[in-house]
Amino acid sequence: MNHLSHNRIGWLLATLGGALFAALALVVHFNTPATASLNGRVGFSGNPATNSGQNCTACHAAAAAVPVVSLQGPATVTAGSTHLYTFTISGGPAQTAGLNVSTSDNRGTLLPTGADTQALLGELTHSAPKPFTGNQAQFIFSWTAPTFNDSVTFYAAGNSTDGQQSLTGDGIGTTTFTVEVTGGTGGPPTVSPTPPPATLGLERIIGGLGQPTEITHAGDQRLFVAQKPGTIVIIDNGSRLSPAFLDINTRVTAGGGNAETGLLGLAFHPNYATNGYFFVNYTTGTLGTSDPLRTRVSRFSRSADNPNTADPTSEVILLEFEQPFANHNGGQLHFGPDGYLYIGSGDGGSGGDPRNYAQNNTVLLGKILRIDVDGTSGAGPDCNMLGSNNYRIPADNPLADGDGGNCDEIWATGLRNPWRFAFDRLTDDLWIADVGQLTVEEIDFAPASSNGGENYGWRCYEGDRSYNTTGCQSAENYVAPIHTYTREAGDCSITGGYVSRGNSYPELNGHYFFSDFCNKTIRSISGAPESTTLHQWTAPGGGSNPITFGEDVEGELYVGYNTGEIYHIVGNVVVNTPTATVPPTATSTPSPAPPTTTATATPTATPSATATSTATPTQTPTPTATPTGALVHVGTSLQAPATAVTVKVPVEVLNVPVDTQLGAVTVDLQYDSTLLSLQSCTAPTDTRFESLVCNSEEADHVRIAALSTTGVTGDAIFAELTFQSAGAAGRVSALPVTIETFVDINAVPIPVHAIDGAISFACMAGDVDCSGVITPIDALFMVQYADGLRPSTATIPPPLGFLYLAACDLTGDGECTEADAQLILACEVGETNALCPTVHQ
Repeated sequence: MNHLSHNRIGWLLATLGGALFAALALVVHFNTPATASLNGRVGFSGNPATNSGQNCTACHAAAAAVPVVSLQGPATVTAGSTHLYTFTISGGPAQTAGLNVSTSDNRGTLLPTGADTQALLGELTHSAPKPFTGNQAQFIFSWTAPTFNDSVTFYAAGNSTDGQQSLTGDGIGTTTFTVEVTGGTGGPPTVSPTPPPATLGLERIIGGLGQPTEITHAGDQRLFVAQKPGTIVIIDNGSRLSPAFLDINTRVTAGGGNAETGLLGLAFHPNYATNGYFFVNYTTGTLGTSDPLRTRVSRFSRSADNPNTADPTSEVILLEFEQPFANHNGGQLHFGPDGYLYIGSGDGGSGGDPRNYAQNNTVLLGKILRIDVDGTSGAGPDCNMLGSNNYRIPADNPLADGDGGNCDEIWATGLRNPWRFAFDRLTDDLWIADVGQLTVEEIDFAPASSNGGENYGWRCYEGDRSYNTTGCQSAENYVAPIHTYTREAGDCSITGGYVSRGNSYPELNGHYFFSDFCNKTIRSISGAPESTTLHQWTAPGGGSNPITFGEDVEGELYVGYNTGEIYHIVGNVVVNTPTATVPPTATSTPSPAPPTTTATATPTATPSATATSTATPTQTPTPTATPTGALVHVGTSLQAPATAVTVKVPVEVLNVPVDTQLGAVTVDLQYDSTLLSLQSCTAPTDTRFESLVCNSEEADHVRIAALSTTGVTGDAIFAELTFQSAGAAGRVSALPVTIETFVDINAVPIPVHAIDGAISFACMAGDVDCSGVITPIDALFMVQYADGLRPSTATIPPPLGFLYLAACDLTGDGECTEADAQLILACEVGETNALCPTVHQ
């Protein structure tokens, strides 16, 4: 649990820089959140009520010796009392340690007693990897018992690592500890889950696109949309940029109308910001010719001179495999939490998988594939018809066996046409929407702890029903879907989406969103994988034929329609009565299905245009400019080098119920470490927060977590930071703020927005060109500024107009005029004036 790569639970990056002491205060304004912890995660203690009882092995490979873990403290306590507990990890690699502790039904209050732990979302985890002393590491924390009588079980998972900050070579141990609470008033209260919203708003982002197949991001605020004909466009602040980011339509076999070929997938490399790599999946070639129809997965590069365009000549073809028919191409691409590229592939098409490709592991059809696009060692491609050597096979792929036999690229099998799959950005679980043949649509699931090798059953089963069981094994050898639905209500082809982790509708956090191409009802399921509850909303607006979902950098969800429109799901369709179901189980005594007499393609990812919609159009809500919820931001200020400053941000409470009580906040604050070094992080005089944890071990950011068990209402400052600047006249350190946890005292997310800040370092008074000395040249620049002729040469660094003005305004009247220039010249010739700068050349 020490790993820093794909965790998403609380902490904050800080970016400041320069040559001064700058004390920075973080201020809370009620507006929304996510969950989070950079060092340490919650939801992995082994508690059966969270993440299906997963522990640290969901991420860590746990290849090392298992440590001995124990939890010590009072086993019988009085209701409402507070006690100390000690979690001990012994053995294993014994370099650094981490933990996650939770209680049954989130009973009582877990609190850290030192800087090595933090409380997040009602659980306890480490705030940084803790070094072992000898062969042992200990974490001490407190727990306040509930005010009622109860039997509370502690769930604890400990990680003994090799100190390499990787997911391998670690040892994981788990334990439980039960505490009896007596002397309280009655038994545990009945807790009702937060219901989903009665309405779900769709905010139109853009229209006029050409059949969007993918909506994604590149680690920033832009949306990238892949269009079936073969172009990728950028949507920035609601506007489509021109020219297209990439245009390869001359290479793409797209077909017209509802053909299922085209540009079908887009994924950005996890290190896109530095290497500029992105990957596409498209069909090329022609059926029945010497240039056969085939799936192609390629890498392209961003243009060197324009971040909004790609280099079409940079294509490196990684993988190709033939498509025997024009339908069921899959096409989704995603980088998994392990950094490998996952590829969705359909069964090759026609109808009923006539060649049984989905159950044939010597072909890549009907599968999820997994390849290493960065590796330079290990086994090369196995079933690549291209014969290239541009990727490697991960050694732990379930069918990796060297040359011959099964295709080493395979991760999972038994899929008909996976029309969109996605990883949950919080838990790393894998969700797959698989289009049915004639009767049933299905959603498949693999937990983050999966080692691959799942067989989802097609063509033996269509959803939870037998389809063609000739040559099939008994049902228990296949992984049943966690949710199915039939086509009785006008449905025809599932469109898979994402697990909601955004800020627009926190009550739907953890819901998996999906829809159907022939019925624009927006749907979600919750409670998976143990059981599922279906929620559905009649979608507003004029969109029909939902063809894809997307996720932006903040986890906000979007839905794209075959008509070329994209909507943002914002949280306000009438909700139908939720229907609780249990995961369907495949029939254990399958019988052969009747032989298929025709092999006609059924509507799948892009079915017929004559599909009917049962949704009743309603008016799309008009977005407002006023944010709803709280604000967390740091200030913007102009500072002279080598001076001390405290930056505080005004608190605004926006459209939040007056009784909202903030319980926990975790933020990342970035800063420029070439300009600033963090000296301290302290709690302010506001004592409503009982604990504050600051982690500044990594360069360029500080992570801050504050907790209040009694709740904070209204405005609040929860931390003050002091920085030492190194001297940086004319430079600016941005202070981007990322909110990772912002919840009330019951761990319910509160709507919140972040506003970034900045510290700018002015040149000294009179030093307009920021050269470090004052000369007659500065007077010349002053005159040019006053006349509107400010030179655009490198003589005056890019520092911005207000920095230029600050250095120019010697007289202090708020303007840069000839009077300032004359004062400089007078000082140069030796006139005595209290306003004369002291540094001259």
